[in-house]
Amino acid sequence: MDDRPAAAAAAPHRLARGPADRLADYARMLRRAGAIGDDAVERAFATVPRHLFLARFRHQQWHEMPSEGPVPEEILDVVYGDNPLAFKINEDSGQLVSATTRPSLLARILGALELSPGTRVLEIGAGIGYNAALIQAVTGAEVVSLDVQPDVIADAEEALRRCGVDGVVTVVGDGYDGHPARGPYDRILASCGIRGVPPSWGEQLAPGGFVLAPFAHGGAHPLVRFRRERGRLRATGVGPWTDFMLAGGALYQPFPGAHPARFAQGPFPEPIVSKQVLPRMTGDDYGDLWFFLASRSTRMTQAHFAGLDPADGTAALLAEDAAGAAVVQRGGAVHATGPNAAALADDLADLCSAWSACGRPAIGDWSAPMARRPLPDGPLLVPDGWSVPASRAGRRAAS
Repeated sequence: MDDRPAAAAAAPHRLARGPADRLADYARMLRRAGAIGDDAVERAFATVPRHLFLARFRHQQWHEMPSEGPVPEEILDVVYGDNPLAFKINEDSGQLVSATTRPSLLARILGALELSPGTRVLEIGAGIGYNAALIQAVTGAEVVSLDVQPDVIADAEEALRRCGVDGVVTVVGDGYDGHPARGPYDRILASCGIRGVPPSWGEQLAPGGFVLAPFAHGGAHPLVRFRRERGRLRATGVGPWTDFMLAGGALYQPFPGAHPARFAQGPFPEPIVSKQVLPRMTGDDYGDLWFFLASRSTRMTQAHFAGLDPADGTAALLAEDAAGAAVVQRGGAVHATGPNAAALADDLADLCSAWSACGRPAIGDWSAPMARRPLPDGPLLVPDGWSVPASRAGRRAAS
């Protein structure tokens, strides 16, 4: 189950109203939503059947795929909607272990990879194999998909065979090490949240290649690109915010100065201080604000407050002693709780005002050199001071 291409085989399921129609509608839906901006990516979504990668999944409830015959339309409506789907749960704790990405986010990731025919990709985190199959459909080149969990690789291999995908090599291994045996790679994609880039990834990049990863920043995981410049990796914000599972082991080591882990201090009791600081924001604007806040303060994370809808935003500034927090939401209000709630609310409000004052920089405006941190489980490269070039500062304020 190591270092093998997935073999092609006949698919056991069929779609009740015809696979071409269902898949074409799915791809058009993603393009209309603005998630797809490339014809080759649209063709991949219109030709790789997502349902064949799922034997069992959970969305509100568990769904079982039939072993043969047509798939019920109500199941296909879920699979070909814009839904992330859980497929592996820890039976003891009930916690989510593995899930497949929301299709609109996956489409934006494929666009950010800047794929073309012949692009060679190493994927860290195999999932159900669907990501790798889409990438292979765009590039026509070998895709190496690596995961530390043997059962995940076994399931991905079976799904790739079911779908008849050839050209994806599945590997059981530690993502920290990459897979030099089949490198170098034009792209390395982390399909899991990471806290730092291992030196091995930079060494396995081909000239002109880059790493794309959901990167820990302020308790969340925006997409960040890492490209070699003058012999040193440099990080550039890409966006959007992602909902991937977190990497384990060395890829998610804490280090001094790292932001607190998401949800580490929540939930908090009902807020006791609220103040309006910004007008209502779009989802993209809120992501831009969050990135700015996390670049200015290492105390930014996520927190849930009783009585506040987490879908409206969870960007939180923790008190220095972690005894309270202030949250800003998309509606532009700051809510704070804890012994020093008023001071926390003022601190977060000042940071929000600073974002507006400097032209509301977007995620893509930020960049940072990478510095090597020696850590117990192996060194990581981490951003060494995020900044916005003067040429981009105030750009949005002037537009």
